[in-house]
Amino acid sequence: MLITYHNHKYSFPTWSLVLTAILISLIYPQIGLGLQNYVTYLMMGLMFFSFLNIDFKKISKNLHHIKKPSATLAIIHLLSPLIVLTLKPYLDPQIFLGFIIVTIISSGISVVFLSSLFKGNPNTALVITFFSNILAPVTIPALLYLFTKLVININYLSIALTIVKLIIIPLLVAMLFHQFKFTKSIAKHANTISTLILFVVMIGIISPVQYLLVYDLKLTFLLIAIVIGLTSINFFAGYALGNTREEKITYGICSNYKNYALASIIALTNFDPMVALPAAIYALVNNLFLIPMQMLILHKK
Repeated sequence: MLITYHNHKYSFPTWSLVLTAILISLIYPQIGLGLQNYVTYLMMGLMFFSFLNIDFKKISKNLHHIKKPSATLAIIHLLSPLIVLTLKPYLDPQIFLGFIIVTIISSGISVVFLSSLFKGNPNTALVITFFSNILAPVTIPALLYLFTKLVININYLSIALTIVKLIIIPLLVAMLFHQFKFTKSIAKHANTISTLILFVVMIGIISPVQYLLVYDLKLTFLLIAIVIGLTSINFFAGYALGNTREEKITYGICSNYKNYALASIIALTNFDPMVALPAAIYALVNNLFLIPMQMLILHKK
């Protein structure tokens, strides 16, 4: 989730766009169903504009502080799936698979912005999310095999290629664009463009599972409770790593916020829609959590 943010003022309230996208998906899912063929390309665009705002020189300057960021990466990719593994006997195999996909997925690029917004360290967040995403073509298929090899036959090569398409290609194109002077003028509008793309992507990834969300409300609320529990545990595990308030906020946010859009696309392009349900719940919980947080910040300003 990427939020337009200029000089510590909101260009427009992103939480309202997020809420609107969720409502459109739930009330008029046919709109999102028409976007299914374009979601992958929209996601590539979203990742491109996200990487366009990354200062790669800052990453190299912050590599000497690697111990706690490494521990944060372990929390991001291992803590929640280990907890989900204990729930395996009580979950439908497809729901279990969906939870594994979304819990092993990489950190959201938006943690850089969120760390800055909540007075954390955006440079540290940048290092964490960069390596979490750049290693995804290897770590995600490997962890998926580790946690699900006894559950279902999975085409790991197809998943790896999907991740390469969604992350590595946009990254390489963004790095190429960084070589040109005109990129700075484009980068000024990258956050706004990313937010609008995310709005469309969210409609495209939630709409296909709309009928699952409303058909079995008991299951939906159960999954919401599980996701709230998992995200809370991840946040406080990361929070505990820090010594200062700045570190606590940074590690907590990085540990908690997932690239749920990537998880949804992997699930939708490789499995049945049911597998994408946990990722949709993550999108719902993570984004709705921003509403009271942003209102609180705006109220204080």
